[in-house]
Amino acid sequence: MKNKKDGLEYERTIQIDVKGVVRFEDVEKLKNDIIRCDIHIDGRCCEFWTSKRTYEALQYDGIFIRDGKTIDSSGAINTSITFTEKYYDKN
Repeated sequence: MKNKKDGLEYERTIQIDVKGVVRFEDVEKLKNDIIRCDIHIDGRCCEFWTSKRTYEALQYDGIFIRDGKTIDSSGAINTSITFTEKYYDKN
C-alpha cells in the first residue's frame, strides 16, 4: 500500500493455476467436463470451477502460458501469468 496525494494506492497480484479436468461419470445430465482451477490473490488461494469450453477459450485467448499437457510440481497443468492490479482509494 502506498500513499498518494489524493488517496491510497493499492497493489494486488492475481494468478490462476488450472488443476485439470474433473469427470462426473455418475451424473448423466452433465455433458461437459468441469475444470478445477485455483486463483491466487495476494498469496491467498481460492478454488473455483469452470467448464472445459471456457478454459479452452481462455487458453485460445493467451491467458495461460503453457500448453496444458504437463503437470508441474504444484499439480497444475497450466498457469496464467501473474497479473498486478493497481487501484486507488480516494476515501
